Amino acid sequence: MKQLKDAFDHRHVGPPRSVRDLARRFDHAPRGSVAALLRKAGPFQVPRDAYRFTNKGWPITEEDARALREHYQRLVEPISVIGIGLVRAALAGFSISSPLGPVSLPAVAIDFVINKVTGDLRNQLLDKIIARIPGEYGRCGGMAFSAFDFFLAGWPIDPSPEQPAEGDLRKYIWNRLLDSLEQNAGTFLEWVMVLHVLPVISRLASAAIGTAAGAVIGGLPGAAIGGFVAGKEDVLGLGGTGPILEKSREHWKRLRATLDREAAWPIGLVYGGDALPIGQHQVLAIGYGDQGDNRGFLLVWDNNDVSTQPPRRMDLDFRSGQLFVNCDKPELNDVKGIICEEYTFHLPPASLRR
Repeated sequence: MKQLKDAFDHRHVGPPRSVRDLARRFDHAPRGSVAALLRKAGPFQVPRDAYRFTNKGWPITEEDARALREHYQRLVEPISVIGIGLVRAALAGFSISSPLGPVSLPAVAIDFVINKVTGDLRNQLLDKIIARIPGEYGRCGGMAFSAFDFFLAGWPIDPSPEQPAEGDLRKYIWNRLLDSLEQNAGTFLEWVMVLHVLPVISRLASAAIGTAAGAVIGGLPGAAIGGFVAGKEDVLGLGGTGPILEKSREHWKRLRATLDREAAWPIGLVYGGDALPIGQHQVLAIGYGDQGDNRGFLLVWDNNDVSTQPPRRMDLDFRSGQLFVNCDKPELNDVKGIICEEYTFHLPPASLRR
């Protein structure tokens, strides 16, 4: 049972402790309902509110795989446009010093380079989407979304320790996985592109600048640019952990504000060592701490764990050129990006109300 004492402790209220003070902080409906207030104030308690079974080992059918591919493949073109826009902006800002003065790339050279790398960027995104589908693919987004749905509805979670092999709960978790992708797959794919694909494209574009120096620029400007890029692997320096750090800082700010008014919230974790969009992870953030110096921590329910384990604490350090995570679960230490996800509440099917 959700208790006011737990909410007071979770939200550091009092003493003295007053339901009225707690109610002022959280916009809940219907007003005056303690149950509605506790659904907003929390806490989401893992032993009580999380599934007893884990996300690991879900089988995936060819039909499932087709649905996943469709969600990601339709994003390739718009995400490619974002990537090419970043390359074009870097090329437009490219300039070197020479005896002639500052030398930049003319429009014809920029178009030449863009034409060289556009196909490579699209192909790399497509390769990363189809590389592991079908194969191992969990329901992490579906488990995070649906468990939070049950919490907000005030319904007890299914107590079974076994993954549902069939039935309404299995279907509901799958549908909520698709909902999580519908709302967030574009962000995941964009971040994977920036972290893993754009550095490769940056090197290809740098090589194409050298080719363009002789092929379309020529003369002394072409010679100056060709001499500058000769022997350099990457003169543009696009993508990688730096841009993802900046995105994560913004999402960390957004997540703190969200957790100040919600009991929990789904988040996405983008790994530095896994370049596949489907290799990333979705968990439920249930608390945080902020040191105010670009460091803090998150408490999360990781659906890859059993619910008898305490929440995972992820210590976050945003101070250097990339996000550093320290957690007692080694795989979470590879996280380089944290996404405050888009989430919309869905009432679970009436058949699942216990």
